[in-house]
Order: sequence, then structure tokens, then C-alpha cells
Amino acid sequence: MSDTIIIRHLTGTQKGKDQVINSQEVSLGTGPGSTVRLDPVWDKGVAPSHARVFRDDHGQWVLEDSGTSVGTFVNGQRVATRRIVTGALVIELGRGGPKIEAVLPPSAAESRAVFTNPGNRIVGDSRPGKSPILMVGAVFIGVIVLVSAAWFLVGKTNDNDQRLQQVAKKCEEGIGLVVLAGNGKSVPLGTAWAVGPNMFATNAHVATPVLQALKQGASAFIAINKHPDQRFRVKTAIPHPRYFSREVGMDGKPPVTTPYDVGILIIEGHAGVTLHPAESTKLQALDSGHRIAFLGFPMEDLRNGGVDPQNPVATMQSGIVTSVTDFWLAKSVFDNRRLIQHNLPTVGGSSGSPIFDSDGDVVGILSSGNMIAAMTIDSWAEYQGRIQKAKQEALERTKGAVKSQPEKRSELVAELNATLQALDNVPLPVTDLKRAPSAAMVNYAQRIDMLQELIGLIQEVKQGN
Repeated sequence: MSDTIIIRHLTGTQKGKDQVINSQEVSLGTGPGSTVRLDPVWDKGVAPSHARVFRDDHGQWVLEDSGTSVGTFVNGQRVATRRIVTGALVIELGRGGPKIEAVLPPSAAESRAVFTNPGNRIVGDSRPGKSPILMVGAVFIGVIVLVSAAWFLVGKTNDNDQRLQQVAKKCEEGIGLVVLAGNGKSVPLGTAWAVGPNMFATNAHVATPVLQALKQGASAFIAINKHPDQRFRVKTAIPHPRYFSREVGMDGKPPVTTPYDVGILIIEGHAGVTLHPAESTKLQALDSGHRIAFLGFPMEDLRNGGVDPQNPVATMQSGIVTSVTDFWLAKSVFDNRRLIQHNLPTVGGSSGSPIFDSDGDVVGILSSGNMIAAMTIDSWAEYQGRIQKAKQEALERTKGAVKSQPEKRSELVAELNATLQALDNVPLPVTDLKRAPSAAMVNYAQRIDMLQELIGLIQEVKQGN
């Protein structure tokens, strides 16, 4: 018996999105465990566990409302508690809420009707007069089902890399490159990602220069990953207000990275794909070893700038959470444990990238890393060449001076040794030094609920107006 359910989002933030689900139960809601998950930010009328569709003990498909106050509607009629459903139906989560079309496979009774011949002989019946071809067919179908089930179970092993790859493919059209434009040139700044139809998330340290540029009459755009024809003009930028506060710890030390480094870019138009922030329950369980990845646009010191702003292609990197602490690297309660430390590569341009897990939930926003001052190999070779050349010149001068003034040999040799020692201590030229990631590969991200706080503040302001 097939359990393939086809889901199509008719309205809401995921309009036009299709899902094919192989299961005897499908849950609908905004919670992280929902099979069909709605946006918890924009679909506020939908409960975390709003409704479910499942096969009962008799093989019938049943739609059940979880007891929500707004209700669940099927083809326009409210479901009291449960209702037997068949075929194609339109499910509405709350009056005026998101509408979802579900195409259900046949129930057990419908399947029996299909496999019954005109003589009322059931396929698989072994009594005399029954068709052996149908019996073989039934056995063959059974074998196929068993093999498929075994293959499905093998595929459901904890292959997080494959799942992360699938998540990246699914959300790649929700990733964009932030570009400032003015004075006849454009400057790529960092990464942003769609958290709502007209709302992109990034860092506050990306949103702040965008806001300043807009105030000065320049323009800002978000160029969508792999879709050069999709460019959204940024209307305004909103950094988290607490980003500008200068907090210190109990010992007077500053945080290892600036807290509340999250921001929102409001665009003209609507993004086709949005990403989903993780729920609080998942964030509370986040800890060392949690498998994660990001999609973004690292650019700093990469060849050709790392990206073509006219046709940007995002880079994916995967890694793990190395620890979760407060902003002073201390163990703390959940409310203060907002710094996600990770080993994802972090350079300029990747700022603002979404960090997601294998379920597709965004747990953090990449914000900064541990950097050191370093030289390129070419610059180092040039520096060493200059030092060696200066040493050789000092040696030749001393040789000439000793020949012409042999009585001063001891004095000249002492001067030479002092010169060589001074050349050994010549500091590296600052202009040749560049930022480079620390070999420890411990970098930082802002926990995603700080972004959700900012979205809540924006919505409060809108309602107040």
C-alpha cells in the first residue's frame, strides 16, 4: 500500500513549494518536529503542532486538529476534532491562514476495491480458481515494498553530510550578496539571507554601513545566489539596538566579540525562498559536536575577490559547534549562552551567513573569528630578500673599509656585527601584514534568537504606527 503524500503550499510564505512525503502520518505546524513546517515568524496564527493527517487502525486517512483555538478547515469546512478524508483536499490552518493542498493515496478500502476482479476474487486468494498471475504480482509487489523499505532505512542513517547538502540545495535561492552602489562603482559587503518575504537577515556590522550609505544617497542591493536576474533594492537597514551598547564582564573585560551583531535589511519585492530560525528547544540543546554548515560569500584575500557581484555563487562549508558560551567564554544559563563557537572558516564577506543544521534550521549568524596578522609567501620572500641584500651590502662595505684601513679592523668588524644584528631585528612592514584565521579554527556566531528579538521589536514598532 503506497503511503506517498503530495503536499503543495497554496498560500503563505512558502507559496508554490511542493513536498513529497513517504509516511503514514504528516504533522502540520510551526514547531521544529513538524513534517510540513510553517514559518513561526510570519504564520503566527499557526500553532507549533496544529494538525496532523494519519492512517487509523482501519487504514483510513484521518485529519485531526490538535485543539487549536483558530481551528483547521478542510475544503472550507471546520474540523471539529477529527474527520475522515480521502483523495485531494485543501487544508486551511485557521480561517484566513496558510492553505495547503494534500493529495492522499488510496485508503485500505479503496485499495481493496482496485485489486478486486469482477468475480469478486481478491488478489492473493490461494483458493482454487484464483489467478496465479495475480498472486505472483502480489508477491512481486510485496518484495518491492520490502526492498524499498530496507533501502529507505539505510538511507535514513545518520548521514548528516548528505542532509546538509540537501538543505543547502533547498535554501540556496534564499541567500544573497549585499552590495553597495554609488559614485559609479559597487562594493560587495557581506552575506544576507531571507527570513521573511521582504526581510533579509545579516550582521549589524553589515547593516550599519548599509544604513549610513542609504542616508548619504547611495543605493544598496541584495543579489540572489546563482540568479543574476534577481536583485532586490534595500529600502532600509535595521541593526539590533543593543549592538551599539558597550558591555563589559564582571572583571571589567570586554566580550570576545560584539554581542547582538545581528541586523535586518528590508527590501523592495518578495524573496522566493525563506530560511527558518531554530526553535528555543533546539537552541537549548545546542552544544559541542553539533553538525552545522553555512552558505555565504567569503571574499577577503581570495582570488578575484572570491565572488562575481554580477553573478554571485555562494560557498558552502561544513563543520561542528565547538562550544556554546556567553560572550566572555564562560559557562552560563541559557539566556546568556548566546555565543556559538564553531570551526567554520570565517573571513570578510562571509559575515551574515546563516549557520544551519541538518534539519534545515538556522541556529546562528556567522559574525567574526579569531584572526592573526600574517604575511603572504610572496611578501615574506620579498622581505627576506631585502634583508639579505642589506646584509650583503654591509659586508661588502666592511671588506672595503678593512682593506683601506687595516688598523681599524676590530672596530669595523664590531660595527658590522651590530648592523647584521639590527637587520635581524627589523620589524615586519605593517603594510605587508594581512588578517589571517588562527590555526585553532575557533570562530564565532550570534545565536539566532537575538535576530528573532529584533524582528519582534520591528513588528512592535509597525503595530504602534
